[in-house]
Amino acid sequence: MKKTKTKVLLVIHPYLTNIEQTHMKAYAILVACLLSFGVANAQVEKILHATFNIDTLETLSFDIAGEYHIEKWAGNMILAETVVKLYDANSHILDYFIKEGRYDLELKMENGITSLVSKNNRSHPIKTSKGECFEETFIKLLIPEDFNIENDKKIVRESKEEEEVPTTSTDGNSQFETPKELNNNNR
Repeated sequence: MKKTKTKVLLVIHPYLTNIEQTHMKAYAILVACLLSFGVANAQVEKILHATFNIDTLETLSFDIAGEYHIEKWAGNMILAETVVKLYDANSHILDYFIKEGRYDLELKMENGITSLVSKNNRSHPIKTSKGECFEETFIKLLIPEDFNIENDKKIVRESKEEEEVPTTSTDGNSQFETPKELNNNNR
């Protein structure tokens, strides 16, 4: 018996390569579209922080442009964290408006009422040579724990109640006295 060698040729049909080429072209077009969409809708974002000392205040009102949220924290001053997102603009434009004070807050006192207010009401839209930019801001206000949130426009410091302090009398019985009584006894 004679062994013969056979050669097997794998024939790739021309239409298979065309399909592969078509798929590659479709993927390339899809990637290009996604990249151009990302560039066309460029978004820049910055987070700004500001603190406000409110040691002597009992009440504080808010007049802030845009959306904000109030939370309590363990600090003794107000911390304002402002997140600014600007669409269809570059970082230089956002930096310019930050430098101009568009997102600044300040403490103001008018008619005996102290308020935390926006320096700029941001009523004018930001425009570039490409058109108007969409601007999104959100402010998180962290207030000291000793303030109560009356509503989204006002906070009030909790009244400090006098604490009772344990003392020991001369007869060995312990009793409770308020700090005022202690001051009167020491005189």
